[in-house]
Amino acid sequence: MRWAEEKEFINIAKFLGRLFSADSEEISERFVNLDEMFVLKFIDEDQEIHGVIVSIRDNKEPSIVELIYTAFELDFDFEMHNPFQRLINYAKSEYIEYIYTNTYISENSFVNVDLDHLSNFLTTHERVTMNLSEKKFKDLWYDETGEKLDLQKYDYLKPNQSVKLSKEKKSARFKIIDMKGIDTKAVASLQRSVYSNVDYEDTVQILSSEKSNYNSILTSRLINNYYGELDEEISVVAITDKGLPAGYVIGLKPFLKSGFLVDIAIDPKYQGYGLGKVLFRNAIIKYFLKYKCENVGLSVTFSNEKAINMYLNNGFEIVRSGKEGIIII
Repeated sequence: MRWAEEKEFINIAKFLGRLFSADSEEISERFVNLDEMFVLKFIDEDQEIHGVIVSIRDNKEPSIVELIYTAFELDFDFEMHNPFQRLINYAKSEYIEYIYTNTYISENSFVNVDLDHLSNFLTTHERVTMNLSEKKFKDLWYDETGEKLDLQKYDYLKPNQSVKLSKEKKSARFKIIDMKGIDTKAVASLQRSVYSNVDYEDTVQILSSEKSNYNSILTSRLINNYYGELDEEISVVAITDKGLPAGYVIGLKPFLKSGFLVDIAIDPKYQGYGLGKVLFRNAIIKYFLKYKCENVGLSVTFSNEKAINMYLNNGFEIVRSGKEGIIII
């Protein structure tokens, strides 16, 4: 199978109509072709469509596109066909350096999406893209000789390792496990508590009729390689003695000697113990020492000054500010 650009949307509409048992003509009528829009289809040797991605190129920065919609057959074999790696290869042919996504599409929401509303939404939330180079890593993370890493107590965590951390005369013990060992709904619940102050109303209104499912949809796709292949060494969860997630770090497998941290979150009840620092340091150290990366990137909300300052203090530099999204390249 391969990606191909589709000029006649009616073919996409027929695929979506079949996929969602919907009226393909109605879908086609609601489609609005914006400037610099890429409509891609994932096809087999017989030209039959098995998946769709719609994206818009940034007018000011043409090397960046934002995904606004994806749809694949329920039995699509992501592991075998790896559509997002193929999307990356396609993007390179169009001189596209970054792919962002703001959307977590479910059901047949494309039929109801208001593209004008969506276009406005994509420009209202800003994120800062940051990068830690190998040189900066050695300058700040190594001793004065520049030859030896200044290791701390729980650096380079191993699977099922226990970590005991303290704050204000209290202590807590956590166990480090990989993402496969935790229930997605439990991670979604943690994520919801961490980001409870973020207003997702507009996003949910656009994307799903089931508002309560937002975090589960997001987390499931995050964990199941939707944005790129997650690295099992980097992506870990810290659980309490009751088996509940207290925090996690999620990172992608290195690509072209570059690592990318997708998300770090600590349950508010366990903030202040230094758990976030432990997870963060382990991810960074493994990227540079285990995988020999030349740089590590991440993206953080522009208003999150605390996180931005923490990353700056650890050697990260701001690469750019732009529309909110998760980089998958």
